[in-house]
Amino acid sequence: MHTNFDKTHLNKYVATKILGLDIEDSQEYITYANIDNDFDIFQKDIEKKLNLKQPKVVKCNDKVKRVALVTGAGASMISEVNADCFLTGDIKYHDAMEASLRKISLIDIGHYESEHHFSPLLLGLCEKYLIKNKLKAIITASKNPFK
Repeated sequence: MHTNFDKTHLNKYVATKILGLDIEDSQEYITYANIDNDFDIFQKDIEKKLNLKQPKVVKCNDKVKRVALVTGAGASMISEVNADCFLTGDIKYHDAMEASLRKISLIDIGHYESEHHFSPLLLGLCEKYLIKNKLKAIITASKNPFK
């Protein structure tokens, strides 16, 4: 359910409500937005909105015109990304090398930081249904294990 919810709701929610992006397109698990911004300014804005302390960054372009977003761990989708900047979590060394070769800038937005909106969003969408049908559900929010 979690991965499917990312695809249908969470990517779009994080893009629009958290990051303030205007979605241009959404293909499977990748959400796209057109922007026209200096990379360094865009990076600082993303860091602030997601409260990122020390993000891993690969800067390949001075400007960002099109950004791709996959909440959670989407680095395995780099080969499918059609943008000059990719936001996702859990970026590893070889992912960064591939992105660099493809001239795609990366900002590691953290797995937890990009997905901790899952539980409140799910509850907000389901609460009326659960109450109406007198159903009980336990929706828990995980805590970030990293300090």
